[in-house]
Amino acid sequence: MSAFLLIFLPPFRRGRCSSSRSRSRPARAPLPMADLKDDLPTAMITAAFAGISWYIAVELNVRLWFASRRRRGLYFWSVLLCCWGVLTQPLVILLVNFGIWKPSPGSITVIYLSWWILVIPQSFVLYSRLHLFMQEAKLRWVLYLIVFNTIAFSVPTVVVGVLAVSFCSFITSEVRISH
Repeated sequence: MSAFLLIFLPPFRRGRCSSSRSRSRPARAPLPMADLKDDLPTAMITAAFAGISWYIAVELNVRLWFASRRRRGLYFWSVLLCCWGVLTQPLVILLVNFGIWKPSPGSITVIYLSWWILVIPQSFVLYSRLHLFMQEAKLRWVLYLIVFNTIAFSVPTVVVGVLAVSFCSFITSEVRISH
């Protein structure tokens, strides 16, 4: 379960951002899982899950391009975006967790955008097939709900996440300067 969380959750360095530090209190050491490179079994499990997700995404991408007669419409493009999100999300998370790409507001923004590409089109995939089960009059309200959910919950999540990382890096730099 921890390997799954390491792949699909943003990499916040544990123990690096603590605003409760003072001059009289010694700095706390980071928790043991501060860097993924130091824990080989977890790194291997994380890489295995990333490989599985990449295989499934590439296979679905290939099947989608070769089996679809109509390469237009909400369903086709939503599934295609989901495939690209499944490819990019673990890649960006692994780059940051292995220290290749340093955690910064830019990297966290890319992580959240890849999460957005992964999550938001899934709602539209389900919406595009909902006409098989529901009446046409109710479908418009479902679309409004999806758009509202995207704007009301996903956009603030990205903004607060990027601001939190920016604030943590600012606090960390202030602690380094003051000590």
